[in-house]
Amino acid sequence: MVFSPMIFVRGHDRPDRVILGKLSNGKVEDPVPVKCLSAQHGQNPGFSIMRKMGWVDCEPLGIRGKGITEPVGTKGRQNGDTRGLGYEEVGPVSGEQKMAIIRIVNIGENYGVGHSEYGTVFVPNGAMNFIRCANYNWNLSDDEMKKLRIYALMVARPGKFTWRLQKVDMIAR
Repeated sequence: MVFSPMIFVRGHDRPDRVILGKLSNGKVEDPVPVKCLSAQHGQNPGFSIMRKMGWVDCEPLGIRGKGITEPVGTKGRQNGDTRGLGYEEVGPVSGEQKMAIIRIVNIGENYGVGHSEYGTVFVPNGAMNFIRCANYNWNLSDDEMKKLRIYALMVARPGKFTWRLQKVDMIAR
């Protein structure tokens, strides 16, 4: 059985690193230096609170001594950014398909833009013409087009719009 203990190596004035390695016959083989939580990160309120609660420099966090040994990294915040720690914006994978109800919100000369529960949808000109004249009795104005609810297949595409209308399944007035 091979153990991988943590051995604390102390410098001449303070502990500044932890070494991970295999213990064999009382000797460490293949040592790997690892950064640790210590006073070298500054005298901030977080470290002073942790010390008051019994934490010692360069020891892992946690009651069993198996916690993290370095601070959690974060990306800097910009003004007005109030998202939490570890937030990552996740979008659809290119080629992913979803069925959704789309409401057209903007009509251009050669395309339309719609909204669905998954995000912004690009509606190509051919689909716009199909929707406008889907029923023989219809020849819808732009305002009437914006009142429609279109149940359609969307495909995720990289670019300005998250989704692209692929196939119209049903139109409701």
